[in-house]
Amino acid sequence: HFYRVKTIQLNGQESYSGIVKVNMASAEGGLTVYPNPVQNGTINLVFKGEAAGSYTAQLVSNKGELLSTTLIKHTGGNAAFAIRAPGSLAAGTYRLNVQGPGKQLTAINVLIAK
Repeated sequence: HFYRVKTIQLNGQESYSGIVKVNMASAEGGLTVYPNPVQNGTINLVFKGEAAGSYTAQLVSNKGELLSTTLIKHTGGNAAFAIRAPGSLAAGTYRLNVQGPGKQLTAINVLIAK
């Protein structure tokens, strides 16, 4: 999937962001969250065969609000990283956007249980 954002200013002026490729995560490999639904506010981001490099994980509400940002240094291959969700989060569905060293974006739906 390829996406870009259209912005309309209050004065009616329109502009577009750059185009990004988004891979919807799956259980077969790549990046996943386990367990999902998340318990106790800890999001376990699992890397399966991913390239080494710096990754940015952003937790976003269903309204598009940025709730937290975590920087991850991955040495390559398989690993798991614990991301602490903000304590004030209500139970519900959120999106974890993970951008890797190649600027590829992976979007993962995360269910927060209380």
